[in-house]
Amino acid sequence: MQSNDLILKVETRRVIYNFVKDNPGFYIRNISRKLSIPYSTLKYHLDYLEKNNLISSKRYNGNLRYYIKEKIGMKYRDIINILRQDTTRKIIICLLDNTCCTREELSNELKISPQTISFHLNNLLELGMIREPKICEEGVDLQRDGLILDRKPKGSEKLYILTKPGDIFISFINYRESLENFPDIDILIEYFTFCFSTVVTKRFPQKKTIIDRFVDEWFELFPFPWTA
Repeated sequence: MQSNDLILKVETRRVIYNFVKDNPGFYIRNISRKLSIPYSTLKYHLDYLEKNNLISSKRYNGNLRYYIKEKIGMKYRDIINILRQDTTRKIIICLLDNTCCTREELSNELKISPQTISFHLNNLLELGMIREPKICEEGVDLQRDGLILDRKPKGSEKLYILTKPGDIFISFINYRESLENFPDIDILIEYFTFCFSTVVTKRFPQKKTIIDRFVDEWFELFPFPWTA
């Protein structure tokens, strides 16, 4: 097997390698379009790089996505793949914002049919990115930092929460440049940076978004002059 320096001495190959390093999880046609390299030429170099263990690929929805070998862990690969999908990304952001939602709430808020939401929820469940939370006497046990959501399911409705929201947040931070077509990524990162750095009470207000809680805490700390 050749040395990495020798393999990357070819300029086209080096350009492809650097692009994959900076943009993990792109499809081959995305790479071809971004670099203006013909598909057949790109496929040859990608196969060569993979054969020599500089990159790896993972099939997702019938297509291969490419990554630098050992550059990104498997759990982050799945998250990056999901964040590239419009509907699942919206579901994840909605769960980050609201902490806990039913299928119907996601459908109403995102203006997406319940059937489509169910399809994507099942995929997220299989990947272990969401779960049905444990329900205790006080409400929904988030099973992290002793946090309890003051809410219980009604009848047979199912609630969903993110399994590891911190991993998703880290993916936003570490791979922001590679999330193509992601609207307002910088604003979103700033928003969730505040969310994850803010100390909240052990009992969340029922169905109150993080923004609502922020407003309450802000005016508790800095009330208007006429209410001080």
